[in-house]
Amino acid sequence: MECHANFGYNITDAFKAGLGYEFLSGKASNDGSTVIKSFNPIFGTNHGFNGYMDYFYVGNHLNNVGLQDAFIKLNYNVNKWQFALIPHVFLSAADVVTPVNEKLDSYLGTEVDATFGYNFKKNITVTGGYSQMFGSSTLEFIKNGDANHTNNWAWLMISVDPRIFSWKK
Repeated sequence: MECHANFGYNITDAFKAGLGYEFLSGKASNDGSTVIKSFNPIFGTNHGFNGYMDYFYVGNHLNNVGLQDAFIKLNYNVNKWQFALIPHVFLSAADVVTPVNEKLDSYLGTEVDATFGYNFKKNITVTGGYSQMFGSSTLEFIKNGDANHTNNWAWLMISVDPRIFSWKK
């Protein structure tokens, strides 16, 4: 099961703010039944939801504990510049239980995504961003990783959209 809500508000012409929440069903990690209770996005969600780091629903996501994603979107546009800041707070949707039957905290971590864009000309845009994940010990258990390692990434893209053919009626 999946459900989500997004609310946005234009504070000024240049500054927009939004608030959102997404719930993706999951199955407790100590649930041995064969009943599938975990949401499965058949075609993936790459960067579309749950942060730009793609920690969830890319790779090893089948029959997992699900996900809750609470986030804020802040957008600012001035002249040819666009800026966005999107912090996410992630929680499991079902219980995370260790092999020795210890129930872990549902908090998985916080991700902060920051992006920018600049329109040089009508058909040339530069965009970029930086994302940082601050994982918890529960995320460390689920992903079999080390929450003490820094996990981030940055990207830069130049988009050229030439107009090769056009005609007017």
